[in-house]
This record gives sequence, structure tokens and C-alpha cells, in this order.
Amino acid sequence: MRASETIVEDLIPHLKNIKSFYFAGGEPLIMPEHYKILKHLYDTMKPYQMLIDGKQKEARNLSIHYNTNLSVIKYDEESLIDLWRGFSRVYLSISCDGIGKVGEYQRTGFDTKRFEENLKTIKKYARPLSTFEGGTGIMYGFQYTTTIMNVYHIFDFIDYMFKNNHITSTEQIDFYYAWSPLEFSLSQISKLQKDKIKTFFNKHKEKYPQKTQNELNAIIEFMYSDMKFDDTTITVNKSIMARVSYSQYGMYSTCQEQYKLNYIDKLGTSSANIHTIFGSAMHETIQHFLDVMYNVTKKQALSLDLETMLYNQMV
Repeated sequence: MRASETIVEDLIPHLKNIKSFYFAGGEPLIMPEHYKILKHLYDTMKPYQMLIDGKQKEARNLSIHYNTNLSVIKYDEESLIDLWRGFSRVYLSISCDGIGKVGEYQRTGFDTKRFEENLKTIKKYARPLSTFEGGTGIMYGFQYTTTIMNVYHIFDFIDYMFKNNHITSTEQIDFYYAWSPLEFSLSQISKLQKDKIKTFFNKHKEKYPQKTQNELNAIIEFMYSDMKFDDTTITVNKSIMARVSYSQYGMYSTCQEQYKLNYIDKLGTSSANIHTIFGSAMHETIQHFLDVMYNVTKKQALSLDLETMLYNQMV
């Protein structure tokens, strides 16, 4: 289902009592629809005195979550940060699959210098936090989608993030794997190569927090699953598949099923509603609780702020 050309006008009457907003893409920060909605919320919502980052400030009581590649932080020369600072919570989930030549090869259009400049500006107003932590103000974390092109870059990426003070813990990076396109998926390589990657992971992963270890273990488990999508095999013209677009990687980094429906099955996806949003948020919260209980400790699981976690999943 494609969005209508009047989607902003269609949404505005329903935004009066909104508590949270989730912008994904493609790349939302370059979309005129995103800017129109953000500006409308900023102009029409009443600001209140709130405790933001430990200080009393005027802010609109709205939580906004983004999936973004951070290729831009302005829209038509208008600062998005100036608008974000007027809301109680803004979380930037930044998709970045590598730095330097690795990142620039994997993602068409990715520019390390521009990425660093934009991140440097963001850091003047934001702090790194993991996706499941609460808080107010502007926050950010990273999403790293693992493919055959960047699997050996993971620990270099972590070191780079620490060295440049972009993170304080690897919990602020969510590691994912790409099951599609098949040509880039770790599940399709030879067992010899899988064994090498497993050895590489096991050599380094123990020094990181349990969340990161669990995510790396999930990549290994997926890699050995030998998943074969016979009904979704893609005929590839290698001359045009040397690069992958932002939209493709952005979509399957966020939702692999959505990627399959759009790029493989050529079907539209139904629009979300309050019931599906709440159900998905509840599922993710319970899943995280169970992961911590069975993979870490029951005590730590019981100490989780599940109410905040559920709220953050819905933003």
C-alpha cells in the first residue's frame, strides 16, 4: 500500500493528542512529508516546563524515534536539531554498516566524512544510549547490519566508535544480519568460510557485554541455518548489483519481512495501526525480558524497566 499524496494533510487532524511518532524510510530526514509533520507538531503543540537532561526546559511532550543514515541533519537549510530540541525525547537509531571504504562500498552514497561531520554536530546536543534505555532529550545509537561485505569489520567498527567517543558501551550498537538479498547473506557462504567467521567472533566477543555477545551469537546461529529461500531467489545482474541503495538496506535493516514483500514478492505492505503497533511493542518487550532472563540472570531480568521499554518500543 503506497502512501497517498495528501498523507500529511490526512494525518494532521489526528495529531492533536499524539504521544509518540516513529519515522522510518527510505531516509526520513530528506522527505518533505517528514519536515511538514515535524514543523506542524513543533508549531502547534503546547510546550511545558519539563526536566530535560537534568535541567528545567520548555518542551513539547512528544517522543520521536528515527531510523536514519544521518546523511543530512537539515531540510532545505532548516536545522532539524533546532526543532528536535523542542520535544521531550528524540531518539536517532543511526544505520551505519561500516566506516571508510567498507561502509562506502556497502552503502551506495555513504560518505564517511559527511557522516562524521553530522555526527559531530549531533553530539553537541545528544548523548549515546541503548534503544531500551529511557530518558529525555536527544539520544542516539547505531544499527549495524552484517553481510558478507562487512562481517570482518565488526570489531574495527566497535573500536572506531570507542576511539572517537561516539559510544560508551557496545550496548549502544544493535547488531543485525541480512538474510536478503541472498547474494550478501552469511547463510549462503561455504561451511569453511562460516567456520572462519565463527572462530573470528569467538576470539573477540567475550570482552563485550552480554547483549552484544547475544547478538553476535544470533548472527552465528543464522549463518549456520543454511536458510534457502527457493521461492524468493533473485536473478541478479551483477553489473547493476555492485551497489545497494539506501532504501533497500534501510528497509531490510528495519524489517526484513517488509524488504521481502517490497523487493522480492513485489507486494505492498499494509499500514500499521494502533493494534499492530501495540502488539509488536509488547512482543519485543516480552522477548527482551525472556532473553535477559535465560541468557543473563533472572535477577537482571526482573530489574528491567518494562514499562519504559514498552513505551520506547511504541515510539
